[in-house]
Formats: sequence, structure tokens, C-alpha cells
Amino acid sequence: FRDLEPLTVVDSTVSIVAHLRDAIVDQAKKQILTNIAWNDREAGRLVIKPSTLERRIDTISHALRKIEDYVFIDVDQVIQKIVLDLVYHPIFDKDTEDPVDWINVKELDLKENAPLMGPIVDWFHKFVTLRIDEIGAIHSPLRKSYALRPLPPASLQNPVAIIASQSTFHPETICNLTELTALSRVIGSYGIRLIDFPLLRHAQRTMGQIVMHISVSLPELQKLETNLPKGDALTFEAIRAIRDLDGFMHNCLSVGNVLLFRKLMYEALGTASRDTIPLIHQTIRNVQDLHTTNIFVDPLLTKLDALAVESGIHDQYADPALKDLLISVAQGNNLTLWSAVPYALAAGFVSNVWTQAVYRPSMEAYTNNAHGLCDTFNLLLVTLPALAGCSLSDIRELCETFVRISSVILQRIQRQPVREVQKLFRFANFSSVILFMDLFIQSCPFLSRTSLETFMPYANIRAIYRDLCTLEGI
Repeated sequence: FRDLEPLTVVDSTVSIVAHLRDAIVDQAKKQILTNIAWNDREAGRLVIKPSTLERRIDTISHALRKIEDYVFIDVDQVIQKIVLDLVYHPIFDKDTEDPVDWINVKELDLKENAPLMGPIVDWFHKFVTLRIDEIGAIHSPLRKSYALRPLPPASLQNPVAIIASQSTFHPETICNLTELTALSRVIGSYGIRLIDFPLLRHAQRTMGQIVMHISVSLPELQKLETNLPKGDALTFEAIRAIRDLDGFMHNCLSVGNVLLFRKLMYEALGTASRDTIPLIHQTIRNVQDLHTTNIFVDPLLTKLDALAVESGIHDQYADPALKDLLISVAQGNNLTLWSAVPYALAAGFVSNVWTQAVYRPSMEAYTNNAHGLCDTFNLLLVTLPALAGCSLSDIRELCETFVRISSVILQRIQRQPVREVQKLFRFANFSSVILFMDLFIQSCPFLSRTSLETFMPYANIRAIYRDLCTLEGI
């Protein structure tokens, strides 16, 4: 086959080697698509693991390499074409100065373009926005994985619930750092950004609802600010007057689920980049370390931030795609609205989100993913005000105000009679609620534990950690 000359039929010239190469590409793509069962039936149990997907593609690649013994074809180029045809989308073709212009596409068509990505994008979108709550999946920062919510003690177990849990899809088989790293090696940064597209859009819509709720509730929040120095009764009365506080906090929790998953996904992309292109990955990281975090969207640093995200070096405060979508949410709101945000978030401690929130030290997570609220609160207190034109001192003051107001409200709840607390607030574990303040302090770029020490001595926080570890048997 190496020496075959092109054939001329009438007025058409046919290269046998080129024809063979095209046939190999088409057949390999069909083989990959038909052998991959990535669907959501029967609670997701038919979903293929990314590591299995990687092995199957490696098997096809190994078979293609044997062709080099018989035909003069660049198999590496053929394999690259196969993968790109399956995961690349034309939205990345835009020749503009904006490195995240792809996020502004109104609709993502994955039927004709990037055929491998369609079911994968759909599955992860449903998992993050719907099924995390449906099946009780917990994101564990310590294990870098998702896992099912632990069952209650043996005396409280429901046999029906036990049977249901045994037949439910187990997210740790798919959504962990190892499997997502394998997926990143297959689909690359193009595929990861396609998965990210609907998640970012979901976060944008939900953040819009959150900001709208704060705007509508502005009179009640201002009343809370006025009543806070006047005692417990008037403070709790003002909090109860805020409309749909539960819906507001559940929206915050939904955004938190998106942000937690994106952290894990981009960490996996970073691991894959570090393994495959270590010099490029480290160079980008070194350049990123030379400047401060691009909180205020410096256009000179935006392209570098976009390149860092594509390499898996992700920072929520310097995420150009996320900021590009949130600009429409932030603009048009003045400092009056942003000054009410700390009061809205502090009032959220009496919502029903905390009726299912128990902190698990062995997972460094809450049983309802309330630790994701830290990232959502930082969006509301740092990122959105920065996009709206607030100064650094304004943002720092917003963060400090939230810590102060939250500490006051939690301490006032703590000194109420136990029966009153159980009747009015129904916390699953009040110690876990207090512990959230320490987690927030660790995640906020403008605060340290000294900010919390004034209101909650760290000795008390450490005692809560010890008690929760004892409760879990650690």
C-alpha cells in the first residue's frame, strides 16, 4: 500500500491512501460512539465510567497503530482527528479578542457537533442541578469525591430506605477526582468547557433570582438592620418578616452545588494537564502567581485567567467565564443593595436549609452540601460587588458585616431556651451551624480567624470540632 499511486477515474483523482484514512476515521468514530452506553436510565447505573471510556479509546488507538505496518499513514494524526471530531465544538472557533466569547452563545447544539459530548454534558448537568438533591449525594472536599448521604443510626433505619439506598446509583463511581481526571484526558479542555456551559448558565439564572429576592426584600432587610440592636424579640420578628427565606437559601444551595462540582472538575483537568503537559502547566501557574487575584476584571489579565482555567488552574475569583455571565446580574445595582446582602445571608441561618445540615468531619462536608454556601456567599459578597464597581474597602466591609451580624444572630439563638430553639428553628445540629462560620472565614479572601475571634472564641470552635468528631466516632 505504500507505493500505490492515485487513481484517475474520468475527471476525478482518488488517492487510495487518503480514502483509506477517511474510512478508518469514520469507522473508528462509529465504534467509539456505538460502544459507549452513557445514558441516565435506571438511576444512572448504565453510565460508563470515564476510566472505562479511556481504556476503550486506548484499545481502538492501539489497533489503529498496527495499520502503520501496512499503510503509510500518520496514525497519531488520525487519532487526534478522531478525538477532535468527537469533542470539539465550533463555538470555540470565534476569532475575537474576548477569550470567553464562547459562553455567550445562546444555545449549545451537540447533535451535529461534538457527538460524544451530548450525553456526557446532559448527564452531568442533570446530576449537579437535580440528582444531587434527589439521591442525597454529598460533595467531600477531603475525599475529592461525591458519596451518598450516610444512613441514620441502626435504631432509626427504615428498611424501605435501606433497600432504596442499595439500588440507587452511587455517585462515587463516576464523580471522583480519579474518574474525572480520566475523562479530562479523553475530552480535554474543550470537552470540560462544554460540560461547564449549562452549569454556568444555571448559576447565572439562579444568581439572578437571588439578587432579585434581595432587591424585593430590601425594606425587610433594612428593618432587620434597625431592629438588631433592640433585642432578641424584635430581631427574630424582623427575620420572620422576610419573604420566602427558605427559597432564597435553597437557591444559594443550588449555586453552591454548581461551584463545588466545578472545583472538582477543574482540579481533575489540572491533574490531567500536569501529567500530559507538565512544563506548560507549571509555566502558566508560575505566571499566575506573579500577580494578585484578578477580582476586579483587569482586561490585561483576563486572557491569562482564561488560559489558566483551560489548563485546570481554577480560581473562583478570577474565573472569566463565570464573571462574564454574572456582569449582567451585578450591573445596575448600587451600594444600597449590596449593603443589604450580609443581612439577607445572616437571616438565612433560620431557614429550613439547616434542618438537614450536619457536619461530617470524616468528609469535611455537610450532609446537605451546605459547605457550598461558602462559595455562594463569597460570590454575593465579593465577586458581584466587584463587578458592580464597589471598591476593595466596600467589599471588605461587606464581609466583616456578614461575620458580625451572623455571629450576633447565632449567639442570640444559642442563649434561647432549648425548647424554644427546637420549636422555632428546628436545627439538625446547632453546633454544625456555628461551625459554618469558621468554614466561611477560611474561604473568604479578605478575612482571617481574628475576624471571628472577636465574636466567637476559637476555643469554642475547636471544642465543636472535637464534639462532632466524637459523635462520628473519629
